[in-house]
This record gives sequence, structure tokens and C-alpha cells, in this order.
Amino acid sequence: MHIWIIVALSWITLLSSRLNVVHEVSGAASAEVMAQDLSRTVAESRTTSWPSVSPPESLLYDYTSFGDPGVTSRIVATDKPSPAWITREQAREDIRFLFEMLKYGYALYQLFGGDETFDGARTDLLDEVASMGSESRIRVSALRDRILHHLAFIQDGHAKFAGTPLYQRQYWFRNDRYEFARDAEGFYVLRQPLTSLGDALNTLAGRVSLVAVDGRAPEELLSLSLDERGRLIYILSVLSARPETRIRTELTLTVSGQTFGRSAVLTRQSGTWWTETMRDLRFPASTAYAMSVVRGVPIVINRSGVPSSPEAVAALRRMVDEASRCAEYPVAILDLRNHEGGQAEYGRAWTEEFMGRAFACDTRWAELHTPTSLRLHRCFVEDYLAAHETQLREVLAYLDATIEDLEMHRRTAANAWVLAGEMDDEPEALPNDTTLFVLIDAETGSAGEEFVNALRQFENVILVGENTEGLTVSGSPAWGRLPNSRLPFVLAIGITLKDIEAGREGIGIPPDLWVDPAHALERVLAYIEATDP
Repeated sequence: MHIWIIVALSWITLLSSRLNVVHEVSGAASAEVMAQDLSRTVAESRTTSWPSVSPPESLLYDYTSFGDPGVTSRIVATDKPSPAWITREQAREDIRFLFEMLKYGYALYQLFGGDETFDGARTDLLDEVASMGSESRIRVSALRDRILHHLAFIQDGHAKFAGTPLYQRQYWFRNDRYEFARDAEGFYVLRQPLTSLGDALNTLAGRVSLVAVDGRAPEELLSLSLDERGRLIYILSVLSARPETRIRTELTLTVSGQTFGRSAVLTRQSGTWWTETMRDLRFPASTAYAMSVVRGVPIVINRSGVPSSPEAVAALRRMVDEASRCAEYPVAILDLRNHEGGQAEYGRAWTEEFMGRAFACDTRWAELHTPTSLRLHRCFVEDYLAAHETQLREVLAYLDATIEDLEMHRRTAANAWVLAGEMDDEPEALPNDTTLFVLIDAETGSAGEEFVNALRQFENVILVGENTEGLTVSGSPAWGRLPNSRLPFVLAIGITLKDIEAGREGIGIPPDLWVDPAHALERVLAYIEATDP
């Protein structure tokens, strides 16, 4: 029996996606050169694999027992609301319960410091509870805030406490009012805002060169993109976790031997594109599967891998069955924007059908099997069944049998972890003749990112849009509630065993072409038309 495992790989930093293309971007005559440059640069510049943690098992806690059975038996799936107040002793009991769940039910326990870090956080919380106010009661909202404060060291997008994700997102900031190109001499301005300084620069003879951005080399803050005519350009671009929506940068420009300084504002990408543009093309904002042919190019839409209904299951199976149709075309588009995740098997199966071959996914993961972790995972499955009315009852039966077996027969660390998958530190790109543009955005998460990860192993796959959600270090959700405050928490019982020490969670998978998701489809179609021989 297979447990639903949602794992994705953590990937590449922003700088590794800065593509060093040397070409002029003006004029239709350069279309063929542009296409060659794009394919060659993506192949040469993209990082498709990172060294595994050595040894990966060092991230797995060495269990000598499965914890207190009395505490584990208190795990229940219920939606009973939280009270406004609890006693001080009830708060202490909740804290001990939570940290018991973290130790014996959270796959990333060792990754985030193990006993030393978590025991220290628990001790600090218990000390704070002892000194909170003068009454014997404690407000539940205050307890929630203190727990969130002391769990801030966790960086895992699948983990939540009281509805708050326990990770920090990296958002894409950009300025597309400036457009740049690059040749052997460096970067130069193709287009700039119409201002008094811009007019003054335009009156001077010679090209306007970009020398620096905030005193740094331009390539550190420039990303390859597409303009509305499908031409390859560079735009100002950066990832940041800063809470503000605007970042000001200073450009150093030269023209005719004179140097000028100029400010440019980068704004954070908005996530409301699908309600504004896709309806005009009759493409759904949320669907398991749809396919159409636009301007001679097949476009496959997949925004969910969740088998939320019999209709959704049928649509996902049809998506896999029809994948080979796209491979008959020289160019195809796969739209994974706003992909909510779900079961990763559908994305992998589609990739195999499209590519016409089976392949080994370059990843390895471990799943924690203790009575605590599986009871928490069972709560998630029960909630999932109630919300979606799917046919996963056999999973509950499997979990119940496994929990019983663990509690009765296996109480040693030797059986706490189940390993799967394989890793190749230096994988070669797998052959693929069809150029596949994959559209992604900040809402492409979890199993959607694993879909992208599988596709990235093949030649001629080009990612377009913005960085994905960054839910990549863990999988297999599990959840419960604290016994007294009823505050909910979500953990993960699965962990990726590759490249997770670098802290990629929240960054996601970067595109090869950084394009506003609202215009990604139209600009890819324009690019295809511009480079069509």
C-alpha cells in the first residue's frame, strides 16, 4: 500500500538563474540566433542537481523509543473551536504535548536542531507561561503568539501553527519599465521611462550602457525575460523576503563618456493574474486538466493534482493518457500556474508519457513511521476525506494496521524511517526533441513543484514565469490540535534528503525566463512565432 507522499526538491538561488546571453535583441533577423542562444544558455547555465547531504541519514533523528503512548492516544481529529482562556496548567500541558508531537511526529525534527534546539524552545516557553500575568488563567491568543515566536527557527512551508505557515517566503520584485540587452561590451538600455533625464540621455550620441546597479555588477540584478513581441531582453529583478512591496535601486549609466545616476523602483509581483487575463482566453483559473491548441501550439493546463472528486480523478487520468499527443508537435506549452499541489504521481506519469520513457527521479526522501506520526497523518487523511469525498478509505485501514503493528511489535529506531527514491549527484540531461515551455508562478507549490522538477531533467524544457512557492523540503502532511487550547498544527512526516541544508525553502524553483505570469502565455506564443523558421 502506498501512502500519499507529497515531496518536492529544493532548488537553485536567484543568481544561478542569471543567464549570460550575448546577443543583440533588436530586429526580426536575429530570431533564429535568439532561439539558439536560449536553448544553449538554458542548457549551460541551469543547475539541475546539487550535492546530497553527506550522509543524508544524518538528518534523520535516531529514535530509541516511540514516546509516551498516553500522549499519543490523545491525538484526535476534531474541529472543536478554541476557548478564549485556559488555565496556566492547561497551557503547560499543551506545550508539553506539542513538543512531544514535534519529536515523534515531525520528520524535520533533526534538521532544525533536534533535542538541543527543541528542548530549549520548550523550556523557554514553559518559563514564560509561569510568568505570564498574575492570574491563574492565560489567554489562548497570547499562548498562540508565544508558541509562534519560539518556533520561528522552523523553515518549512508545509508546517503551520494556528494557521500561520512556519516559513518565510521569497517574493519576486521587478521593474519592467527598463529593458536591457547585452553584447560583448556589456549591458545597454533598450527602453527606459520617458522622463526629463531619459530625454536628456536620448539626445546624447551613442548607446546608454548600464555600468552598475546599487554599486554591484549588473548581472547580479538582471534576469532574462521576454517582451511583448517575444524578444529576449533583460529586466531588473530580485528575490527578497522584505515585507514592503517596493524596493528602490540606483542605476549607474554611461553615455558618450558621461556618467549618470538614476533611480528605479522594483515592485513585488501580484498574484491575481488569472482572474484578469485568462478568462479572456477561456482558460480556467482552477482545473485538474484542460487542453487546447492555440496558433498551432498545444497548451496543456494542470492546476491541481488533488483527486477531489471522481470527475477530477477522471480528468487527471485523461491528462496522463493524452500527454503523448503534445509530443507530436515541435513546440508545446504546459501551464502549471496556480498549481495547488496534490498527488505527485500524476505529474511524474504525465512526464513519462510525454517523453516516451521511464526515468529515475533525481531525489531521495524518508518518511517517519511512528505511532505519533501516523496518527497525525491519519487525522489529515480523515479531514481530507471529509472535505473532498474521495475514495481513500483503504489508506485509513492501512494506517490503522501499521499503527497497531508499531505499537505492538516495533519500538526501536531501526523501523522508524522508510526510505525511497534515488539520487544522482551529476545527472545528465535526458533527451527530448519537443521544445516544452512550462509556465510557473508563486502559487505553483508542493506536488506542482515536483512536477517541474521531473521536467527539468530533460533537454529543451524552458521554465517561464516567476519562482515557485518553495514548498520543497517536506511532504506527507499530518495535523492535530492541542488538547486544551484546541490550537491546530500541521506537520510533515516526509523529508527530502537532498540539498536541504542550504535553506532553499521559500525560494522555490526559479524560471529560465522571468516574465510577469499575467503575460507569460502571450509572450511565449509571441516568442514561438518570432522564432518560427
